Amino acid sequence: MRSFGQLSRKSIAAIGLTAALAAVPSAALGSTGATAAGRTPTASTQNQNVLTAVAARSSALAWAVGWWATASGPRSLIERWNGSAWTIVPSPDPSHGVGSDPELEAVAATSSSNAWAAGYYGISLPQTLIYHWNGRAWKQVRSPNPGGRKAQDMILGVAASSASSAWAVGVASLKPLIEHWNGRAWQQVASPLLRHGTRAELTAVAAPSSSNAWAVGDAAGTVGPLIEHWNGKTWKLARTPGRLRNVGLEGVTATSASNVWVVGQYEGADGVSHPLTEHWNGHGWKIVPIANPGGAGSEPFFYQVAAASPKDVWAVGSYNSGIENFPFFEHWDGKAWKEVPAPDSGLFYGVTAVSPTSAWGVGADNGGRVPQTLIAQWNGEAWTQVPSPNR
Repeated sequence: MRSFGQLSRKSIAAIGLTAALAAVPSAALGSTGATAAGRTPTASTQNQNVLTAVAARSSALAWAVGWWATASGPRSLIERWNGSAWTIVPSPDPSHGVGSDPELEAVAATSSSNAWAAGYYGISLPQTLIYHWNGRAWKQVRSPNPGGRKAQDMILGVAASSASSAWAVGVASLKPLIEHWNGRAWQQVASPLLRHGTRAELTAVAAPSSSNAWAVGDAAGTVGPLIEHWNGKTWKLARTPGRLRNVGLEGVTATSASNVWVVGQYEGADGVSHPLTEHWNGHGWKIVPIANPGGAGSEPFFYQVAAASPKDVWAVGSYNSGIENFPFFEHWDGKAWKEVPAPDSGLFYGVTAVSPTSAWGVGADNGGRVPQTLIAQWNGEAWTQVPSPNR
């Protein structure tokens, strides 16, 4: 069971490439060992390629981000779906010499000419990193680092509602970090105060409109999950149901002011991890039951959630068989969560949903000697792995 002392899978990755391989996610990119039929041959089989997040605007436009690396360290990786194939798009990694090590953890898009990719660069003291797509190229945009050069500042989640409104969340000096794009610049916005000395981070954000946004994460020593809400003027802590132990939230999605989902995990009375899903109906939060993928003791771990509509929601994660990790997809049809078979070739860390017949999952396939990109497509009937490029 992951406690806050271990931070999230995303935060651990900032320690460096070696730690990232061990903690993104927790089983060192573990997989079933199957050969990936959909893998596109990499230019160098020594390079590691991992996709951490995906966002889609239509069945003909999607973005996936992550990182690729050699022995010298990671570099950012951005791929685009044009309706027929995934291709790598150049990204402007910061030129800070050896050790810049940029990694991307989140992506969001509102149109073909407005998208954001976010993460961090640096090993021991990472700094925030945000890229913008203007329809022609990705460019780095200056982003606040409240901790300066003497602290860890990382972006772990990003969301956009328009060209003039976007949110980025993460952690700065072991405190929640929130930044806002107003159409001209990124500016830090105050996060609700927690108990003095409480370490906390925000791992994901969703923004259905400029006056309505949700951010989630975890905080040391708290009983319930960490959920914050933007009402158009200020961020406030949300009241959540139940008294769960060691709650960590990794994903949030929203289609309207009355339909929001968060996913994560909590420590049960048996001392092991259990999946957690909660729903906001416009008036309050409610825990929604979900069975343990893999059965009792499998310690499932959610990574992300995405909704196309109130009756079409996907959540992605992994569970442990006692020997190795396996991926799982959960689908909400408006009545209950149901596990849907996932391609048995690696682990999926990001998911996005466009319609009942179009969704994407991304991650890493470890069927070969080193991790390679993994992308699966939902066509309304099944998840199928599709070819994806590697550096």
